[in-house]
Amino acid sequence: MYLDTGTSTTLVNSVDNGIDSRTPPAWRRIILRHTIRRIRRSSGVQILATATLVLAGFRADPVAGQERSFQLSFINPVQIHSEDQAIKGVRLSLLYGRNTDVTGLDASFLVNHVTGDFEGVQLGIVGLNDGDSAGWQANGINISKGHFYGLQSALYNQTLTGRGLQLGWVNHSKGNYRGLQISFVNYAQSINGVQIGVINIIREGGQFPFFPIVNWGKN
Repeated sequence: MYLDTGTSTTLVNSVDNGIDSRTPPAWRRIILRHTIRRIRRSSGVQILATATLVLAGFRADPVAGQERSFQLSFINPVQIHSEDQAIKGVRLSLLYGRNTDVTGLDASFLVNHVTGDFEGVQLGIVGLNDGDSAGWQANGINISKGHFYGLQSALYNQTLTGRGLQLGWVNHSKGNYRGLQISFVNYAQSINGVQIGVINIIREGGQFPFFPIVNWGKN
């Protein structure tokens, strides 16, 4: 393919200034090939900057609230789909990914943030779900601000209310928990189930307000 000097200059400017949704598909492919050639000649810092630029330039602009099957995020808002999109499939985040409802696999090297409801498997350093959650939350720190149904395994697990199993170093249920808490420190406002750990605290309706090794709800 032959490109004259004016066209080449336009391509360079398009890469440097970003690509919007009005850019024709054929031009996007040409610009992408041009960007790859530039990356091969670039330093490590330039590669990171160029890759971030391309990711931002090629991000889709669908109707807010529409589900997407795949999300790739560097650090919000530098991600393929904007944070107001729901993901049903796979979301991969390098540093910080943020979306509304997420269903499926949610994996990150640092922070997974779901501003709505979550259902599936979540892996990372910090998992923060603002709505209700169901499945397996397996981060270093698990926080579910709504109801959690399933398994939480982490150094620190927190939920508003829950049903299932909390397994970690510190388990914290701000409301009622139905199931089993296993940790060094277990805390529940109330529980329909059993706590196993060094320190077990049940604020309301427990066999004991505090008891080591094992504690359980009266109901």
